[in-house]
Amino acid sequence: MSNVVKLNEDAVYARLGASVRELREGLQLSQAELAHLANVNRVTLARIETGRTGVTVAVLARLALAMDTTPAALIEDIL
Repeated sequence: MSNVVKLNEDAVYARLGASVRELREGLQLSQAELAHLANVNRVTLARIETGRTGVTVAVLARLALAMDTTPAALIEDIL
């Protein structure tokens, strides 16, 4: 019998959101600018940055591309 993985998803979403927000602010992009570049609704981006929602792999990839980074860099410290 295998062990069941326990994961605090809220904490993961919060860390991912903080990573996105930190990089966005470092690039001096507004939420509206990044949302436009990544083809994501600004409200959705705000929810991602505050950890209130998760992201699909496609959205993660678009955010990374829009900020000239990799999805791996955005999720580096989430666990």
